[in-house]
Amino acid sequence: NKYSFIANLKSFNKITSTSLYEYYEKNIRNNSPLVYVFGNITFKEVNNLLSPFVEKKIKPVKIKKDYYVFTNPRKETQYLEKKYKTSTSTLYLAYFKDNMQKEELIYYYFLIDIFNLSIGVSPLFKKLRVENNLIYDISASLISSYGVFYIETYLNVSKKDIVLKLINECFQELKKKEVIIKYQDLVIKMLKDNLLREKDSKYASLSNRITKDLEFGYLESEYLEIYKNIDIDLFIDFLNELKLDTVYLAKGVLDERS
Repeated sequence: NKYSFIANLKSFNKITSTSLYEYYEKNIRNNSPLVYVFGNITFKEVNNLLSPFVEKKIKPVKIKKDYYVFTNPRKETQYLEKKYKTSTSTLYLAYFKDNMQKEELIYYYFLIDIFNLSIGVSPLFKKLRVENNLIYDISASLISSYGVFYIETYLNVSKKDIVLKLINECFQELKKKEVIIKYQDLVIKMLKDNLLREKDSKYASLSNRITKDLEFGYLESEYLEIYKNIDIDLFIDFLNELKLDTVYLAKGVLDERS
């Protein structure tokens, strides 16, 4: 919306009671939240409980579980750049695979868990920060509905080219069977630790129930079993088919070193 901005002191001075109320009307009052309820309860009972607290009429919603509209990569990588009034630059790398299939998402999840291992263990963070001190931080994520795998890293813009080179080296290194097996063991250990923490979380059972009912993905326990038996050769084939689609630099113009 038009009131979105990167916060700074001058921006706060532009806020008025009118702009705040317009924002409330558009984004808060007119928001339609999705309420998920399960258990021995009817829609009528839910309606009676919630109606006093909401202005809009409550109605049941049937959710379509076909979430996936996969996108194929461009023939050539596109390079984009935009300047922002920030002191740090952010580099985004988006990857796609031709003719992506829903069943192949597990390879994306496995790749993300490898790249997002703890500091000093993650191959990306280890190579780019620990060994070469080129970045501030780095992470891997997935927009599963479109099959978009992307890497986000905060860096000084003058280091962009070497960072791109070393990220590509990480991918190439990960195509070695013995390297994958090493990280497979580390990811499995991480998941086991997560499952222990889950036992102490009162929200874990609710989150797991929603994930299963709405078919959002796998549970931690399911990832654990899948990763134990993942076909490494097929994973390597998947990595070979990944294509770098877009490189986007959000250039921080307040960074004196840029």
